Amino acid sequence: MNRVFFSGVCGLMLGMAGVSIAAAPVDSTLVNNEYFLESVRLVGLARESFDLGDYDAATAYAEEALKYAKMSDDYVARQLDMYEADTALAVAKERLDGATSLGAKTQFPDLYNQANSAYNDAVKARSGEKWKDAITAANKVGATVGEIERLKAKDVDTALAAAKARLDWATSVGAKTLFPEPYTRASSAYTDAVKAKTAKNWADAAAGAAKVIAAVAEIEKLMEAQQAKDTDVALSKAKERLDWATSVGAKTLFPEPYTRASTAYTDAVKAKNGKNWADATAAVDKVLAVVAEIETLYEAQKTQEADRAIATAKERLDWATSIGAKSLFPKPYTQASTGYNDAVQAKTLKNWDEVLSGVNQVLAAVAEIDALNQAAQMRKAQEADRSIAAAKERLDWAVSIGADTQFRDTFMEAEDAYAQALNKRLVDDLDGAIAAAEQVSRAIARIDLWKREEANGAIVAAKERLDWATAINAETNFPDAYGGATAAYAEAIQARTVQDWEKTLAAANRVLDLLASVHEIFPLPAQYRIRTWLNERDCLWNIAGYPWVYNDSSQWRRLYEANLSKLPNISDPNLVLPDIILDIPSIQGEIREGLWDENRAYESLP
Repeated sequence: MNRVFFSGVCGLMLGMAGVSIAAAPVDSTLVNNEYFLESVRLVGLARESFDLGDYDAATAYAEEALKYAKMSDDYVARQLDMYEADTALAVAKERLDGATSLGAKTQFPDLYNQANSAYNDAVKARSGEKWKDAITAANKVGATVGEIERLKAKDVDTALAAAKARLDWATSVGAKTLFPEPYTRASSAYTDAVKAKTAKNWADAAAGAAKVIAAVAEIEKLMEAQQAKDTDVALSKAKERLDWATSVGAKTLFPEPYTRASTAYTDAVKAKNGKNWADATAAVDKVLAVVAEIETLYEAQKTQEADRAIATAKERLDWATSIGAKSLFPKPYTQASTGYNDAVQAKTLKNWDEVLSGVNQVLAAVAEIDALNQAAQMRKAQEADRSIAAAKERLDWAVSIGADTQFRDTFMEAEDAYAQALNKRLVDDLDGAIAAAEQVSRAIARIDLWKREEANGAIVAAKERLDWATAINAETNFPDAYGGATAAYAEAIQARTVQDWEKTLAAANRVLDLLASVHEIFPLPAQYRIRTWLNERDCLWNIAGYPWVYNDSSQWRRLYEANLSKLPNISDPNLVLPDIILDIPSIQGEIREGLWDENRAYESLP
C-alpha cells in the first residue's frame, strides 16, 4: 500500500469517527463506545505498521478499523433514536399526568381515553424498539392533551369572567374599605388566577377563580350582616331616643308627636325583620325626626323651669354675698358660687338634671351660710362680752398698780374706751363693742409696757450690780449683803416671769440697796520690796507692823524665817538691804498675791 492510499483510508476513518462524535448525545459513554474505541485502536496499529513499512498489515488494520467505525456509527444512530423516543415518551407522560390533574378523565373522557391509548401505543412501540412509531404515538398524546387544555382554557375563561363580575360587584359596594381582608383575598386570588391561566396552569386558574367566588360570597354575607348590624344600631338609637321621650313623660306632655314616633319605631322593627333595609332606615329616620320635635318642645318647657330655679339661686347667692360670706364662710360660699355657675353652664348645655343639682347645691350651701352666720353672730356677742369683761379686768389691774395716777392720760383713754364698749354692746353694735374693748386693752397694754420696761430696767441694773459684786469677790468679803442681793435678784426674775412688775421692781431695787455698801477689796500683798532705813525706816520689825502685812510688829520673826535665804546675814535679823523682795506668808488664811503697790489701798489685817 502506498502512502497516498494509506492517508486516504486513515482520513476516511477519522471522518467517520468525527461524524459519530458530532451526532452523539452529550454522554461520553455513547461516543466512546466499544466499537469506536476498537476502531481507534486499529487505526493506531495501522499507523505503526505503516511507519514500519509493513504496508499489507497497515492496509488490513485500516480496513478492519473502517468496519468497526461503521459499527460505531450504527450503534450511535440506534442510541439517538432511542433517546428521542424516550424524550417524547417523557413529554407525553407529563402531558397526560397534567390532563389527569385537571380532571380530564371525568370532564373530557373521550379525549382523555384517546390520549391514554396513544401513550400505551408509544410505550409498546418503545418496548419493541420501534422508535419512530413510539415518537409518533407520543406526539399524538401531546396533540390530544392540547385539545383537552384548549377546552379547559375555555372553561377557565368562563370561570374568570364570573369571578371578575363578582369582584367588580364587591368593589362597587365599597368592600375594599368595608371588608379589606376578604376583599384583598378575592383580589389576590383573581390576580393569581389570571397569571395561572396565562401560564396555562388551568387547575391553579380554576382554583383561583373559585377562591374569588368564595371570598366574594363571604363579603356578601358580611355585607348583609353589616346591613343588619347597621340597622340594629339605628334601631337601638331610635329605641334610645323613644325611651328618652318616654322617660321625660312625652306620652302625656306631647301625645300626638309621641304616637307618631312610637308608630314609626314599630314599622322600622317590622321592616328590619323582613330584611327591608331601606324601609327600616326610613322608619328610623322618622322616629329620630319626631323625637327631635318632642325634644324641642321639652327643652322650651325645661328652659322656663331652669330660668325660674336659677333666678331663685341667684337671689340667695346675692344675699350671701351681701353679708360678706365670701370672706366669712369661704367654703360654703365657694360651694354656692360653684353650684350657681354649674347650673348656668348646665342650662347652656341643656343638662336639666345638672341645672337642678346646681341650684340645690346653691340653696343647701346658702342655708349652711345662714346657719353659720347666726352661730357667728352668737359667738360674736359672746366675744364682745368676753372682751368687755377682759377690758374691765385690765382697768382694775391698772388701778391696782396706781396707773390712774402715774399714767393719768392713758388711764383716762382706757376708761373712755370702756364706756364706749358698754354703750355699743347695749345697741348690739358687736363689732364696735369689741373694737372699743380692744382699745381699752391697747391703752392698758401701753401702761403694762411702761411698767414692763421699768421692771426690766431695774432687773438690768440689779444684774449689773450683782455681776460687779461677784467680780470683786463680794460673796467672800460681804457674804450677808451678797447673799441677800442674790435672793432678791432671783425673786425679781420669778416676779417678771409671772409679769408682776411691781414685785419685780421692788425686788430689783432691793438688790441695789443691799449692795450699796459693798466695795472692792484688793488681796493683801504676797511680797514686799524693802525700802531704805533713812527715809522709810524699813526693818523686819517695822515691816511686820504695816497694816497690810501683819498689823503686828511682833510677827517679824515670820518674815525672818520665810526669807533667810535672801538676808545678807542670817545671824543678824536687823540687817536688811533695800530692794530685797520679801515673801509675806499668810498667818490667818488671808488671800495674798502680787507685789505690794504703794498706789493701791489695802484693807488692814485684823
